[in-house]
Amino acid sequence: MKFLVIVAIAIVIETLTEYLKRMLPELASHTWVVLLLTVVLGITAAIAFNADIFAELGFDSDIPLFGRVITGLLCAGGSNMIYDIISRIQGGGAEDE
Repeated sequence: MKFLVIVAIAIVIETLTEYLKRMLPELASHTWVVLLLTVVLGITAAIAFNADIFAELGFDSDIPLFGRVITGLLCAGGSNMIYDIISRIQGGGAEDE
C-alpha cells in the first residue's frame, strides 16, 4: 500500500522542515528557501520510493514520472495536505474554512 509511503514521506518532510527552522532560525524568515527545500525533498523522495498517488488510485499514465512529481509536491505540503487529499478521495470532503 503506497498510501502509507506517501503519508510517511509527508510526515518526514514536515518534521525535518520544522527541525531545520528551529536549528536555523534565520532560515525561517526566508519562506521561499523553506518552500524550495520542501519541494525538492518531496519530489526527490517520491521518485526514490516510486510513490505515485495517481497509480494508487488506478490511473494509468503515459508519463509515470508525472504522477511521482505531483505526489512529491503534495508531500511537500505536509501531512495535513495529504490527509485532506485522502479524505476528499474517500468522499469525506474537507471542511470549508
